[in-house]
Amino acid sequence: MLFRSGYRLDEIIGDPSLNQDVRDSLRQIRLEFSSLSINFRDEIYRIRLMDRRYLREELAMALSGLENSIDLDYPPLTAEAEDAVGHSLMEIVRNSLQHSSATTVEISWELGNRSLEICARDNGRGGISEKERSFGIRGIQEWLGSINASHSLESGDSGTSIKILINADCIPSLTSLE
Repeated sequence: MLFRSGYRLDEIIGDPSLNQDVRDSLRQIRLEFSSLSINFRDEIYRIRLMDRRYLREELAMALSGLENSIDLDYPPLTAEAEDAVGHSLMEIVRNSLQHSSATTVEISWELGNRSLEICARDNGRGGISEKERSFGIRGIQEWLGSINASHSLESGDSGTSIKILINADCIPSLTSLE
């Protein structure tokens, strides 16, 4: 719709019956409109596809008031896996901040022969379970399920630990060795 409106503006600007001042003003509006359309498209794309750089920025802002150790230097994943893991990690951190009273959050990883394990831990009050009627946990399951990844959850008095297991087919550096 934005692009169609832009083309309609172009038709009006091209009308020879308009005086030059009006055409110049409309041309300026059209340029601003084009810039807005491009920014809007880029923002929609960014929302749809989370990359590692954006994940780092978001986690840094979210965790700025807490002690944290965030290691996101795991091997590159497919775009779909980066997106699913990024959204899952953001949800895990949001849950830690909103529900656990955690003072420390840690994200670490370990690369195996055929998989990558990413572990997110906090030192909050724990007590969450897979059976809770939680959209957060359900969202994590859906994101990870979309790339055939899995997760495990341990939660107790000393905090919560969620491990994400990503298969080799989402890790190009592992699949290229075959």
